Amino acid sequence: MLIKGSIIDNGVQGLQTMLVQVNIHQDEDGVWCASGVGHGIHTQGDTLDELFANIEEATHLHFEDDLAKGKTVDLLIVAQQEFAGVQASDR
Repeated sequence: MLIKGSIIDNGVQGLQTMLVQVNIHQDEDGVWCASGVGHGIHTQGDTLDELFANIEEATHLHFEDDLAKGKTVDLLIVAQQEFAGVQASDR
């Protein structure tokens, strides 16, 4: 398997998996937000379950043509969380 940017070639002719990183965070109002890195995927949800459902829907809509051609999309979800009293330099 070769990784080329965000496309993974599985060695099967015509079958490619796109790896898309999605960063999530909770805003100051408690709403969960998501953005696809390098892709125009943006969504939100009041709960994590709602957010994940919305990420799936937004991803399907964004890659509709690629999915119709038999490509697949794998999502790498990266969460940003702040903890009281812990700063990045403390890690």
